[in-house]
Amino acid sequence: MFWHFAARVAAAALSLPALLFALRFFQQTGYNVARGYIRIALSRCFVCGAICVALLVPVEILLGDYSDAVLAGCSFASAAVALSVRAKVLLKFTRRATRLFVVSTVACTVGFLFLPSYLLPLLPFLVILPCALLLLPFERSINAKYIRQAEQKLSRAAYIKIAVTGSFGKTSVKNILTEMLSSKYKACCTPGSFNTPLGIASYVNNDLPCDAEAVVFEMGAKKRGDIDFLCKMVKPRYGILTGIEKQHLSTFGSVDNVIAAKGELLRHIPENGICVLNADNVYTRRLDVEACPTVTVGATGDVAIGDVSVSAAGTSFCLTVGEKKRTLKTRLLGAFNATNVALAAALAYELGVDAEDIFGVAERLKPVPHRLELIEGANGTAIIDDSYNANISGVRGALEVLSCFEGKRYVVTQGIVELGREQFEVNFGLGKELAAVSDAIVTLGQNCKALSQGARAANASAEILFADTVGEAASLLAPRMRAGDVILFQNDLPDSMI
Repeated sequence: MFWHFAARVAAAALSLPALLFALRFFQQTGYNVARGYIRIALSRCFVCGAICVALLVPVEILLGDYSDAVLAGCSFASAAVALSVRAKVLLKFTRRATRLFVVSTVACTVGFLFLPSYLLPLLPFLVILPCALLLLPFERSINAKYIRQAEQKLSRAAYIKIAVTGSFGKTSVKNILTEMLSSKYKACCTPGSFNTPLGIASYVNNDLPCDAEAVVFEMGAKKRGDIDFLCKMVKPRYGILTGIEKQHLSTFGSVDNVIAAKGELLRHIPENGICVLNADNVYTRRLDVEACPTVTVGATGDVAIGDVSVSAAGTSFCLTVGEKKRTLKTRLLGAFNATNVALAAALAYELGVDAEDIFGVAERLKPVPHRLELIEGANGTAIIDDSYNANISGVRGALEVLSCFEGKRYVVTQGIVELGREQFEVNFGLGKELAAVSDAIVTLGQNCKALSQGARAANASAEILFADTVGEAASLLAPRMRAGDVILFQNDLPDSMI
């Protein structure tokens, strides 16, 4: 009896890495039960647990006395797999995560003491759902109070409030604008990709400096009404709409809904404010520009961009701000970064930053991590880390940069996700574009078929490789790499593929 109990206690202790693994996935999906479970079910850790269940069923039937010992061994294997996964985004032990972890740990402990052994390898993943649902009313109440607290602080704030939204480039434009504004103001911005109500509330309630003079808020959306809610919360006087693309169609439903959602920003900019628009973006032209005062950026915009040249070393372009015109050279890769700089420059100039200061900041900009970030590889090779890019416009920009390299060019990608009914068609077209510039393509995830068929439609001899994880993809390409060769890691690759 003692050994059975000891084996179960050991198995329960070894289940903690799997529970933390599941909790991290839930946190990354905003504690969305459906999306969280889909990501968990696609992970190596869950697959390992499922294999252990399949192993323990016959053991329980044929060797009941030894099932707990086998369970401990299976739990050790699951723990090893969970600990071996390299997380792109680490678990943050917020108060909500801590509450869910404590309740789930208690549920797991009870389960390990009383449930049949063959169910237990998957228990850490299965308890998350009922525990999250149990805590949901409590969490909603806390979240509403937390957001109201931030709204009250924002309503009393005297600093300049700026909203940045769009289907792409939000984080880059936010960071660039903050650097430009710092020439004149004590400027700051929401960190990372904090672009949800709770993310913004967390920043306002806990981290926003009390002496700030200008604050840039990044705003994200998955459905109509999201930007409207964030604008009512923040009440921005100024805004930037970076551009609109077919993205998150699985939640938006159509590109018309994406346009309507992003356009919600314009209705919240007051008459004494300004919204900067990307005039070169085809979908932006369909917005109601009479809703508020606007400034346009583009080839024929109020702030003009011209003579864009992209190389493996960076991007050069001509930028006209006010009465001044300058040819700039920046380390940022990709033609779209010229637009990002111009969008930020347009608003910075409207807010009184001198054009010369704007030009100086533009030439000193450093790449944002995981967004066309050039990394020196081993033995003269290069890596382009574009793993946070998840829209077709950004992918095309990345392929333009890739074509600037003279050696062999390789791409690791899962394609574009969350496109609903258009997903196959868009990724089929992307496969064609990949085949035009790369020597080999490694595909991962659900879009492998569309990408490979598109690539072979463009080039029957295109070399297509398949991998389950980024690590496996790197292993496939490592023996091929020579000095001068480059690998592009493209799109928002989830932890299940790392």
